[in-house]
Amino acid sequence: MVFALACLATTTFVRAHLVQIPKVNGLPAPHPLAISADGKTVVGQFAPGNPFTWRGGDIARFRPSSNPNDLVQYAQAISGDGNTIVGKAGSAYIWRRGVGIAKIGDSQSFAYGVSDTGKEVACQVEGRPGIRGFLWTKESTVKFDIFSPTCLSGNGKVVAGLQTDHSTIRAFEFRNQISQELPLPEEYTDSAAYAIDREGKTIVGSVTNNSQTSAAMWRDGKFVKLMDLGYNTAVAKVVTRDGSYIGGYLGNEAAIWSADGKVAYLEMALHGSGTSTNGWKFESVDGIAKVGKTLYVTGWAHFNGKEAGYWASLQMR
Repeated sequence: MVFALACLATTTFVRAHLVQIPKVNGLPAPHPLAISADGKTVVGQFAPGNPFTWRGGDIARFRPSSNPNDLVQYAQAISGDGNTIVGKAGSAYIWRRGVGIAKIGDSQSFAYGVSDTGKEVACQVEGRPGIRGFLWTKESTVKFDIFSPTCLSGNGKVVAGLQTDHSTIRAFEFRNQISQELPLPEEYTDSAAYAIDREGKTIVGSVTNNSQTSAAMWRDGKFVKLMDLGYNTAVAKVVTRDGSYIGGYLGNEAAIWSADGKVAYLEMALHGSGTSTNGWKFESVDGIAKVGKTLYVTGWAHFNGKEAGYWASLQMR
C-alpha cells in the first residue's frame, strides 16, 4: 500500500501550483462544490444559501435569481465549459452566462447535476409522494420515482443517485431508460453514488458495512473497491470526465485515486511536486478536472488553522 501511495504522489505529478480561493469580508470561507471541465471555473457556497463563482483572481458572490423572494440560493454544479450553473433559487434552476436564469421545477426541486453542454439537468424532489427526481431537457422531462438523483454524466444520458428507505441507502442509476441498483457485494449494507464521467462508464461513491465506509467505483457496471490505506472512512466524491482520476477523502485527508487503483494524499502530491504546503490541511477533493496532462482539483481545507477553499493544478509526466 505504501508503495502505491508513493508511486502516484511522486511519479505521476512533477509540477504543481496551489492557490487559496479568496475570502469575502463578513462571510465564511468559500466551500467549493464543483469545477468546470477546463479547470478554470469553481462554484460553491460561502455558507448554505450563499453561493459564489471563482475564475481566478477575485471571487464573486453569485445570485442567479434577482427575485427578492428567493432568499436562499445555491450553486451546486457547473457544465463542462463553465457557462451553465445549476442549483436552487426558490426552485431548481438553470443559469446560462449571457442569458440568465430559467426555473425548471417547483419549490421542492433542487438541481444537482448538469451535462457538459448544459442541455440536460438532473434534479431532486423533496416532499412529494411518488416523485424523487427528474431529468430535465428543454424538450422533455423524465421523472424518477425510485431514487433521488445526485449526478449526471457529461453526455447527459446517465443519471445516478440514491434510493433511501428506513434502514438502507443504495446507489442507483438510470441508463437506457431503465432504473436499476448498482452492484453491491454481500459484505456491504449500503452504497451511494456521487459522480459520473462523461460517457457514463464510471460512477464513483462509497459503500458501507457495519464498521467501515469505503470509496467505491463502478466501471462498466462492475464494482471496484478503491484503496483505503487502512482508514475506516473513505469516500469518492468526484471523477474526471474521462474517468481516469477520482477525488475524495481518506479519513480527514483529501485524496486522489487513479483508475488503476493507486492513491495519493493531495498534500503529498503537491509537496512531492515541489509546491509548499506549509500551513495547509487538505480535507477533501470536491471538484476534479483533467486537461491534457494537467489535473485540476478544488475543495475544502484549513490554512493556518482557519477554514479555507483551495484550487490547485498538478502537471503529469
